[in-house]
Amino acid sequence: MIEFLLTKTPLVFLTQSVWRDEAFSYLLAQQSIWQILINTAKDFSPPLYYLLLHFWMMMFGSSEIAMRSISLIFFYATIYVVDHILIDVLKIKTKWRYAYLLLFAINPFLIYFASEARMYTMSVFFVSVSWYGYLSGKKKIHAISSALCLYTHYFTILAIISQLIFHFLQKKHRLNVLSFVWIAALFIPWVIFTFIFHGSSDGSFWITEPTIKTIWLTPGIILTGFENSIRQYATPLNGLTIIAYAAILMAIKNIFKKNEKSETSTYLLLWALLPAIVAIAVSFIKPIFLPRYFIFSATGLSLLLVFSLEQLKPLVRAGVYILLIILLLQYNVAQVAHRKKGDVRSMIKKINLSISTNDSIYVENELDFHTVQYYFDPSRVFIYRKTYDEIPQFVGKVLIPNSQVVSTLPIYPKKAFVIHNDLTYDVQSMN
Repeated sequence: MIEFLLTKTPLVFLTQSVWRDEAFSYLLAQQSIWQILINTAKDFSPPLYYLLLHFWMMMFGSSEIAMRSISLIFFYATIYVVDHILIDVLKIKTKWRYAYLLLFAINPFLIYFASEARMYTMSVFFVSVSWYGYLSGKKKIHAISSALCLYTHYFTILAIISQLIFHFLQKKHRLNVLSFVWIAALFIPWVIFTFIFHGSSDGSFWITEPTIKTIWLTPGIILTGFENSIRQYATPLNGLTIIAYAAILMAIKNIFKKNEKSETSTYLLLWALLPAIVAIAVSFIKPIFLPRYFIFSATGLSLLLVFSLEQLKPLVRAGVYILLIILLLQYNVAQVAHRKKGDVRSMIKKINLSISTNDSIYVENELDFHTVQYYFDPSRVFIYRKTYDEIPQFVGKVLIPNSQVVSTLPIYPKKAFVIHNDLTYDVQSMN
């Protein structure tokens, strides 16, 4: 039973080997508070998550599960916030509320990143709290949570912009513009700090321009976090996309009719779609659209689905709801089977059986550098057959010293355990 849970359910994401971004989180969070601030100013992400992870590891250790448990806590906290949105904002107080919460609890996008030692689930939580504070007219909650959004992930600024747009679209404002001024004031110190300590960027990135297919599937991508083309995802992804489009069209119809549902439809559409639309538009100039960057939109789109379900007749609502559950579960099954991280942990265990004190590990792919450092002595891990200038900024170059990028092997009897791109390895040295 335990083996089944750890291999065939989403629990596998909690227990499998860390991957490079998670290893980067670990290595950065290990540093002093001052170094965390300086290095994040030089990198692509703000410091809040790494600071939290820093203190978390001091208390609970740095195992895979210990590090990932932060995201798991924020996942459940997000469901709690969503429940309050359903009750206080959408005024859903029937037994259907519990059924709707299940849509969030089994959302494959949220589930996957709830088991990853990165800031994405944390950003979902703070954006959800920010929208709750805004829509319920709670100024302090809105201002503080919005600022925390920006200190968690830069792309959450699009959620704040969505609120600002809605703010000026409505005749009756729940909050005055001073709330947004407070958000800016709380974030400006970090902007100044980043300006002072920022590092140079080579401008290289791996994200490609969106295709026509990507644009069409955007609602389904927002719901699932789909980032590749594995065929097993096709049916649930397409099905969820079609249902999402139906909810979007229903919301647009409400807006044009200017009925009692118009206001709710407007802010849910802005929450769910505006960040992705802006990112896709910008991506034709500089590609930035990566689903995980906009994971906070998944809660907005899921709430839009809930709002649409509430407008259907009971039997139709039940039918569509059951279909949603089936598609989400189907996607989760495919995700568990095919979205796996490389088993670096097992490989390092094998290496440890034969490696001696003076030997080192050399990785041919710089993307594996931080991951191997997580499982091995970081000072004994090197990037092989590269120059420092060839290392792109986005792989976490801020934590890669020039001295650990080499083009030669050690001289025998010292040996190099050379890890290849396919995560196989052999032992080499110079005579």
